[in-house]
Amino acid sequence: MSQEVGPISFNPSHCSNLVELLEARAGLHPDKIAFTFLPDGEDQGIRVTYAELRDQARSAAVRFAAVAKPGDRALMLFPSGLEFIFAFFGCIYSGVIAVPAYPPRRNQNLGRLKAIIDDCVPSFVLTTSKVLTIAEPLFAETEGLTELEFLTVDLDQADTAARWQAPELSAETLAFLQYTSGSTGNPKGVMVSHGNLIYNEAMITAAFKSHDEDVSVSWLPMFHDMGLIGTTLQPLFVGATSVFMSPASFLQKPYRWLKAISDYRGTAICAPNFAYELCVNQITDEQKATLDLSSLRIALSGAEAVRPETLENFIAAFQVCGFKRQAFTPTFGLAEATLMVSCAREENRPLFKEVDAAALSENKIAAPTSSDKTMRLVSNGVAPLDAKVAIVDPATKRVLAEGQVGEIWSKGDHIAKGYWRNEAATEETFRAYTADGDGPYMRTGDLGCLIDGELYITGRQKDVIIIRGRNHYPQDIEFTVQQSHVALKSDAGAAFAVEIDGEERLVVVQEVERKYRMRLVTEVVSAAIRQAVAENHELQVHTIVYLKPGAILKTSSGKIQRSANQRAFLEDSLQPIAVSALNAVEQGAEEKKEIEAALDLSKAQWQSLPEAEKEPRLMLYLKAAIASEIGEKIDRISDDVSLMGLGIDSLQITQLFTRLRDRFEINLELPALFDARDFRALASTLADAMAGAAGSSLPPLQVVERTELMPMSFSQKRMWFMDKLRENNVAYNLPFALKIQGALDVGAAAKAFESMIFRHEILRTVYVEQDGHAYQKVLPAPRWGFTAEDLTYLKEPALGKAIQDRIDGEARKPFNLATGPVIRTHLLRLPDQEADALKGRAAEQYLLLVTMHHIAADGFSLKVITDEISHAYEEQVTAEPSKLRELTVQYADFAHWQKELFDSGLLNKQLDYWLAHLRGVPVLDLPLDHPRPPEQSFNGSNYYFQIPKEQVQALKQLSRTQGVTLYMSLLTCFNVLLHQYTQSEDICVGTPIANRTTPELEKLIGFFVNTLALRTDLSGNPSFVDLMQRVRKVTQGAFANQEMPFERVGEHLGVSR
Repeated sequence: MSQEVGPISFNPSHCSNLVELLEARAGLHPDKIAFTFLPDGEDQGIRVTYAELRDQARSAAVRFAAVAKPGDRALMLFPSGLEFIFAFFGCIYSGVIAVPAYPPRRNQNLGRLKAIIDDCVPSFVLTTSKVLTIAEPLFAETEGLTELEFLTVDLDQADTAARWQAPELSAETLAFLQYTSGSTGNPKGVMVSHGNLIYNEAMITAAFKSHDEDVSVSWLPMFHDMGLIGTTLQPLFVGATSVFMSPASFLQKPYRWLKAISDYRGTAICAPNFAYELCVNQITDEQKATLDLSSLRIALSGAEAVRPETLENFIAAFQVCGFKRQAFTPTFGLAEATLMVSCAREENRPLFKEVDAAALSENKIAAPTSSDKTMRLVSNGVAPLDAKVAIVDPATKRVLAEGQVGEIWSKGDHIAKGYWRNEAATEETFRAYTADGDGPYMRTGDLGCLIDGELYITGRQKDVIIIRGRNHYPQDIEFTVQQSHVALKSDAGAAFAVEIDGEERLVVVQEVERKYRMRLVTEVVSAAIRQAVAENHELQVHTIVYLKPGAILKTSSGKIQRSANQRAFLEDSLQPIAVSALNAVEQGAEEKKEIEAALDLSKAQWQSLPEAEKEPRLMLYLKAAIASEIGEKIDRISDDVSLMGLGIDSLQITQLFTRLRDRFEINLELPALFDARDFRALASTLADAMAGAAGSSLPPLQVVERTELMPMSFSQKRMWFMDKLRENNVAYNLPFALKIQGALDVGAAAKAFESMIFRHEILRTVYVEQDGHAYQKVLPAPRWGFTAEDLTYLKEPALGKAIQDRIDGEARKPFNLATGPVIRTHLLRLPDQEADALKGRAAEQYLLLVTMHHIAADGFSLKVITDEISHAYEEQVTAEPSKLRELTVQYADFAHWQKELFDSGLLNKQLDYWLAHLRGVPVLDLPLDHPRPPEQSFNGSNYYFQIPKEQVQALKQLSRTQGVTLYMSLLTCFNVLLHQYTQSEDICVGTPIANRTTPELEKLIGFFVNTLALRTDLSGNPSFVDLMQRVRKVTQGAFANQEMPFERVGEHLGVSR
C-alpha cells in the first residue's frame, strides 16, 4: 500500500507508532496549525502548531516519566480541549498507556469510574486544574480511590522538552485503553496498539481520500473513540488541521458547529445521527443565511443508527447553504475495531435500500410489495484497504450469502488486541473462526447483511442500548432502577430502547414488590427512578411500565428476556398495573395557554417586579419550560424536585441552559443547572445571575501606549494622598517573612527578585506630582541585592529578640514614594537547625524579610510574589528556561482601563446602584469602652479565635440549604451581633474584595483591592433565614457592581472615609 499525502512525499502508514508520526509531521511542517480550539464555540481560537504539539508532548512525557514507567496506566479525566491532547501525547511520548474517561461532575456517582480504575489500576490520574477541584474531593470520599496521585496538565505547563528521552515503541505497543465496552460491574478496556491506530487511520484516509489541505471541524468528546481517532488523530495522520469545540458548546447552540465549518472552510466532519437532527430542528433560516457549507466533502454519520429520514432532512435543510448530498458518508465501526470497520463509497453515497419491514423483524431481507410496510436501510459501504467483513450465522459459524442477515464479523490489522486483563472475553469476541476455519475475526454483536457487496446494519444481537452515540448497558440501568425505591423488586426488570417519534428512547419494564402492588404511588416511584437514572447514566427514562410480581418475561432458566419484553411493549401486551410516560399528559387549550403565559417573561419584565415576586416568577418560568419539554402540567411539577428528578437528561439540561442564557442575557455556568437541588435553588441561581448581569458589558483590558507619566488608579491616588498627609507614615507598609530551610544560593535568590521586579512594572514604579496632579512613573529595572545580617552567633532568648527587633524595624521603616523603591528585602542568616537528619548545608536556616508599600501590592499579591520567587529561584539554580508565562498587561494598563471606564460613563449604572444603595446611610452608634481619639493613631490589635469544626459543618449545611455562601451566613451573624449592640435596623458593613475581575489580573502584583459597602435592612423583625436571603441579595448586587471604586462613591455621596 502506498500513499502520498500533500506536496511532500511521506507515507504515514509506514510509521510504526504515533511518536514517529508526530516527530515526522513536526519536522515536515513545524509552523503549520495542527489544532485550533474554540473555547466557547465562537471566540478566537487557541492555536497549536505541529512543532508546539511535539514540544508539549515531550514536556508532558518528562513529567509523567518521573512518576511512572512505560506500560503503566494513566487515567485521563479531561473535558475537550488542548489539555487533553497534550496529556494524551504526553502518555504516548512516555510509553504510559492512556486511559481516557469522562470527567466527573459534582455529586456524581463514581461507580463506573471506580470500576475502570479497579480494572486498569492506574499509576496516576491526569486532569486540568479546574477539574481537579471537582475530582479530588470526590476521590477522597470514595473508598479505594483516596491514594491515587493527581497530575495536572494545563496550557501553561513548563517547557522541559529538551530533557525528553524517547521510549522504546513498536507497532505492538499498547497506546491506550478504550473503556466503551462492558457493564459497570464488568468493564472491558479495549487494548488499542500503535499498529492498530496507524492501520485504522490509513483505512480512514483511503475511504475519505484525506489530504493535508483538509480541515476537520468537530465537537465530539475526545475520550470517545470517534472524537479521538476520527477527528483528533486522523488530521494529524495526514498533516491536516483540526478545529474543535466542546460538546457543551455544540449542544447549547448547534449553529456554532456549522458556523465554524463555514468560517474555517471545513472539509470533514463526524457526528452521530442525533447531531444532524439537532441542526435541522434548531438552526433558523436567519442563521442559515450566514452559512456557507460548500467546502464540506465528508459528513460522516456513525456511532449510532443512521436514519435515512435524518440524512434527507439535513440535505433538504442545508442545500441552500451549499451542502452537497454526496458529502454524507454513513460509516460503521466500534472500539474493538479501533474505530472504522466500513465506510460508504464516494460514487453512490448516501445509498438506501427499501425492504419489507415484517420480514426484517424476523432477520430476513425481502423486496417489498405494494401492500407491504417497508423500511429503508442505509448502506455503510465497504471495508477499506485489506480489511474484511463477513456475515456469519452466530450459531453455526457459517458464512452467509448476500441478502442473508447474520452477525457482522471483521478482520484486519485494525482489530484491537483484546480486552485488558480479560482473557475469556477476549477469546469470545476477538478470536472467532468461521465453520471453514477462516479467522481470527472480531465479532461485532451487530446484525447486518451484504447487498451488492455493501454492508447494511439491520439490528443488534447484543442488548447494548445506544442513545445519542453512547453505549449503555441494560444491566447497569436495571440495577440503578431497582436500587432507587423499596417498592421495586430486585432482578425483575428490563431496560431497552425503542424508537419514538424518530428517536431512540429508553423504556423500563419493572416488577413491583408484592406488598406495594395495591399501594404503589406511581408519581413518587417514577420520580425516584428518573432521578437515579439521570444522575447515574445521564439518560431520560421515557416510559416506565410497572408489572405485578412474576409478570416479566423470562427464559425457563429465569433469565430476563429483554428482546421479548421489548416486543411485548411494542405490541401492548404486557398487562401493566401502572404506566408512567413522558408526553403522556394531554395538554388542553387551557394548559397550553397557561404554559405560554408563564413563558412570557423578559429580563426587563422580571427586573421591574417587586423583590418578593422575583424568585417565584422565575420558578414559574422554569416549570413552564420543563412542562413544555416533557409534556407535563405546571401544577404537577413540585417545587422541591430537581431537574434530574424529573428525568431530564444532559442534552435537555444543556438546551435549557442555552435558552435561559440567551433569553435573559446572563452569564450562567452550566454545572449550576446540574447541581441545583430543586426548583427553588435553581430559581435562586438564576436570580443571582440576573442581578449580576450588569457587570458583563465592560470593554476588554488592553495594553496602552507608555508615556513618562501615567495615571494612577483610584486606590493608588487615595493611598498616595494618605501618605502625603502624614510624614513618615508606616501604616500602609506590608511586611512578610519567608522562612528558608537548607542551603541558599544568595546570588540566585537576589537574581530571582531582580527578575520579578523586571516582570512587574509596579515594583519599579514611583509616584510624582506635576502641575497639581499625581502620576505614576515606571523606572528601568534595577540590579537587586539583599541587605544581609548574620545572626548565627546568637542563641535563645537573645536570638528570638533580635529577630523580632529586625522584623519590627523593617516594618516601621517608611518608604519614599517619590524616589522609590517600594519594595525592600533584608536577609537574616540564622543558626543551623540542630537535627540528626540534617547534615552540612541542609541544616542552614534563613529568614528573608520582605516589606512593600500598599500602593504597589495587596494581600492577593503576596501569593503571586511567593509563587514567582519560587519559580524564578528554581530557574536560577537549575539554569532551566522560565516556566512563567509572559504577562499580557501591567498594572499601569489596569489604571488606564479603570480611568477610561469612569470617564466614558461605562460605570454610570454601577455608580447609580451605589448611590441608591448608600444614600442616607447612618453612622452606626456602637457602645465603645473608650472615646474615639481626635486624630487617628493606627494603633490596634488582633483577636484570634476558633469556631469548633462541628459548628462550621453545621453553618456550611445551613448555607447549602438556603442557597447562600458561607461568607453570607457569617455576614448575617455579624449583622445580628451589630443589631444586638446598637438596636439599629440599618447596618452597613464594609468588606474588601480582590477586584481582579479578569483572568489577566490574577497573575499581576498590584493594589487592586476595592471596598464594598454591604447595607442590610433588618426592619420587620425577620427570621434568621429571611435575613440570610436579604444578605444574599445585597451581597450579589454589590459583587455585580464591584468595578466602581469606593473612593468615587464616597466623593459623590459627600461622605469622608
